[in-house]
This record gives sequence, C-alpha cells and structure tokens, in this order.
Amino acid sequence: MSNDIWQIILVHMDVLEHAYTQSQLNHSALIFELQSYNSSQFRVLNDNIHAFGSILQRSLVRQRASNCGVLHSGQADMPHHQLEPLAETTPATLSSNPHTLQCL
Repeated sequence: MSNDIWQIILVHMDVLEHAYTQSQLNHSALIFELQSYNSSQFRVLNDNIHAFGSILQRSLVRQRASNCGVLHSGQADMPHHQLEPLAETTPATLSSNPHTLQCL
C-alpha cells in the first residue's frame, strides 16, 4: 500500500476516535444528569412518604380508637406497661372518596 492510503486510514481513525470520545463524554454527562434527577426524585418521594405517611398512620390509629371507644391521647400519661392492647372490633378502613388528607 502506498503512503497516501496509510495517511487516509490514520486520518479516518483519528476522526473515529474523536467521535467515540465525544460520545463517551455525552453519555457520561447524561448518566450523571439521570443520577442527579433520580436522587432528587427519591428525596421528594421519601419526604412525601414521611410527611403523609405519618398523617395517614395517625388517622388510622384515631379511627381504630374511635371504633373501639378508646382514645390513645388520653392514655399518654399512663406508663407503657399499664396500657392494654387495642382490641379492634372492625379493622380500620380509609374513606372511599377523600377530598383531603384532613378528611381522613
């Protein structure tokens, strides 16, 4: 092969190597962006679970207490070993059409 063909092959290889490097950089940037987005969405989801989960849990406890005629808030000053276990007459259920979390 002549020297010109080798030079053309080297130029094409250099162009391909540059394109490959750019592609790797673009993919790395996209992966980092997705990781950041997923991390922020996870934080939002986790905060919502903590915020609304405790509200739902308190409302279910309140509903269970009202179903059994026992209020836990009045027993807060009693020692833990004197508390009787909560006997459920009916399991707690959520409203079928709540408008807000406070309605629960």
